[in-house]
Amino acid sequence: MEIKRLDKMIQSQFFSMVLQRNFQWKNQNGEEWIPRLENQERLIAMTTHSDLCIQFPPSNLYQKRFLKAVMQKCADDGVDVCEEIFEKYAELINSDKEDKKCYKTYFLPNGEVVSVEEALQLISQGTTGLHSWPASLYLATWAIANKHVFCNKRILELGSGCGMLGLSIYKTCQVKNIILSDFHSDVLKSLVDNVKINTRTQSVNVSAPCTQSILPHYSTATDTMVKPSNHCNISTTTDTRVTPSNHSHNSTTT
Repeated sequence: MEIKRLDKMIQSQFFSMVLQRNFQWKNQNGEEWIPRLENQERLIAMTTHSDLCIQFPPSNLYQKRFLKAVMQKCADDGVDVCEEIFEKYAELINSDKEDKKCYKTYFLPNGEVVSVEEALQLISQGTTGLHSWPASLYLATWAIANKHVFCNKRILELGSGCGMLGLSIYKTCQVKNIILSDFHSDVLKSLVDNVKINTRTQSVNVSAPCTQSILPHYSTATDTMVKPSNHCNISTTTDTRVTPSNHSHNSTTT
């Protein structure tokens, strides 16, 4: 059982692309992942060789660094590296694929997952909204631990970016409805795509605040910058009473 928990801990870090310098191979109880052959085979089946990795892959560069870290642990312990790891590493090394985007996948406590496509660069297309940020993960963790706060409530997220926070709240907190918002056109396109990925719907309502607004019970925002000139627009949008949409998910510009 402890081995399975360690595997899941490593799997979660792999798919959310935790930096190798922050990667944890030990759990809070001090139990450490041991690179025995059977453990290696089970781990790569859950990470680089999994269906999830095929559908929503972390960047090639990240996968190479992860496998290199596994091989280094094998070398440190004097253990042979399994053949599948060598083969996958060679495949990634020889690939001419140039990563511009990748997927990060987050495993939620209720068994749901949130997968979001994002840019590799912190600033892309002149915006920071195409990259997920730690603050969203921290607030999502708090929201999941306090989901009663959001249960059956109307939620408006300002500056949703890739949508990680809003989608996590949607999948875990049983909200009445939720509107995800952003301003940048490329961010909105990415946000719509990520909503489709995570809600299994091809119909996403995208509208401007003048045609659809919401009086939310709560608004959320992380790492959001607002121009002083836009402050009144946001106030008007969030203070206008309208009939909530019948859609459980909407994207709207603010």
